Amino acid sequence: MNNIYVIKTDDTNNISIGQTTGDIADYVKRTYRKSKNKILWKEDNFKGSDHDIHNILEKHYKRSLGYAGRETFDFTLMSENEALKKIKSVIVHIETGEPLDWNRTENFAPRKEQRDAIDKAATYFKTKGNEFLWNCKMRFGKTFSTYKLIEKQDYKNVLIITYKPVVKDSWKTDLQSHIDFQGWRFVEKESDYKADERNICFASCQRLLVGEKTEITINDIVLYLKENVSWIFSREWDLLVADEVHYGTRSELGQGLKDNLQYNKLLELSGTPYKILENGEYSEENSYSWNYNDEQRAKDNWDDAQGENPY
Repeated sequence: MNNIYVIKTDDTNNISIGQTTGDIADYVKRTYRKSKNKILWKEDNFKGSDHDIHNILEKHYKRSLGYAGRETFDFTLMSENEALKKIKSVIVHIETGEPLDWNRTENFAPRKEQRDAIDKAATYFKTKGNEFLWNCKMRFGKTFSTYKLIEKQDYKNVLIITYKPVVKDSWKTDLQSHIDFQGWRFVEKESDYKADERNICFASCQRLLVGEKTEITINDIVLYLKENVSWIFSREWDLLVADEVHYGTRSELGQGLKDNLQYNKLLELSGTPYKILENGEYSEENSYSWNYNDEQRAKDNWDDAQGENPY
């Protein structure tokens, strides 16, 4: 077993990955005496070696500098945080056998209104209640914002349900393309679920209720649940996300489905939850709204000194 370290040895974005059998801080201080050392990551009792990490990085990054040996790499084309995430993904790959994902290219941050939605929901969940609604127009970024809320709250087990199965592609794409969600699992069947990792489980309400059948009976539902998706009903979810809630979730079957799921928090998403709001299910306190007029005001008031107008 080796003690692995990841350090920056100067003011550039050159990062070194090495190993020692002793104390990491002491070893780095003695070995890199002429450099400004900043330890970005360290791990005791690593199952592999620093050479295992180097070999994988060299296969994907051809910019090895070599001035401190094979262990130094040039990550000038990405931020320190991005580089560290890449290195940590290699470490996880070596230790667990999980496949590497080198195709994550998105690295944008939430816009102000997205941060506001995330913060308001997080504060409400922490201090006041368990159910929250995002009433936000199409293309607000509800999927990405939900993932950032999950990250902020450190939820490990999340279930996303919807009566509109076509939205699965956007949930899966956002999860698998942004660097912030490296290592998160998109789960559609029980065998993909890993108890010690962050699981984003997706299921359409139709699948949970009847599978491929078009005519529903109670016997169909009971049999299908036992044979196919009982694992979803047997787990307690940190967060239940109901997407496109204006589609069918308030029907008798939809409500019965939700009542039989075990969850701690509920986040409902919609661009047009008019009947839900008319029924008084949510108030200003436990909802966040963003409509077309809000977006136009944000567009008109954008300060070009901040960069390209995102609206």
